[in-house]
Amino acid sequence: MMTMKAADVDMSNYRPPKLFIRDAPDHIIGDIASYVVQGVKIEQDEPAPAQNWFPLLGVCSKWRNAIERHAEVWAEVIIGSVKSLQAFLVRSINRPLTIKGTLASADASSDVTKLDMIMVHAFRLRSLRLMEISRAVWERLESATTYGQTPQLEELEIRRDGLGTERTDALSRRFMSDKFRRLWFSGFHYDDLRPLLLPSLPQLTSLTLVNVEWSPTISQVMDILREMVMLESLTLGVQMVPSPNTRQAVHLPVLASLVVYTFYGPVEMEIVWILDTPSLECPCIKVIPYGSLNHKLEAAGELVAAC
Repeated sequence: MMTMKAADVDMSNYRPPKLFIRDAPDHIIGDIASYVVQGVKIEQDEPAPAQNWFPLLGVCSKWRNAIERHAEVWAEVIIGSVKSLQAFLVRSINRPLTIKGTLASADASSDVTKLDMIMVHAFRLRSLRLMEISRAVWERLESATTYGQTPQLEELEIRRDGLGTERTDALSRRFMSDKFRRLWFSGFHYDDLRPLLLPSLPQLTSLTLVNVEWSPTISQVMDILREMVMLESLTLGVQMVPSPNTRQAVHLPVLASLVVYTFYGPVEMEIVWILDTPSLECPCIKVIPYGSLNHKLEAAGELVAAC
């Protein structure tokens, strides 16, 4: 039996196939789009700005059609116009949704419409981060009767600074989930946060509480933190009062980011000395001038200690 060697094969008439990017199969186009979307993210856990990957839609009509049918790339949304939001919500089909943005424009009606559009898909929400909301949007959250449940929600951020901290049960009615991992709140009364916060303590990896109406003792804060063994990031902007017997260390083994706003100097600073945080290189302390509790904490105070 003769064995033919590669060198003996006549390749003189071989012509390599002509491959064009427009000829790629739809599933390959979709995979490329997903890869690009992941690559242009500004932050790893946040949606990619649409303008950073929309040029893919202009390759050719086949690419545009294939990408529009690829639900994965449309499931991460930065809130824009009503038309843009509608396109993302429709094209993402049944994928878990990550949504981030503000609902506090000069057009209150448009903002309320966007909220209604988002909450139609409440059952798909994996992450909802509303960096700023208007009074009209908050009133809609409180009064709407048709919003569904959010069983898949893992991340929730709502900042309602400047709208008052009167008691409300809107959060617990709208956003209950047993999967919370990251929570950010600003402009609330603490008692309104308890139904979401307390059951989630053992699994939370990130917690931000600023401009929260609450005057806990250091011991009360430590009792809460003691349960948060998975916590990686903590920002506290609450006015605390001293309490005796708070010297027992609280071990947070994976805490890597700590920001504490201090109103009365040594009181809030005591947290830094009590926490046992082997993964933390350096805490960040911000001083808030007296009487500024009801102001936006992001705009108040100066950085007095930082890494």
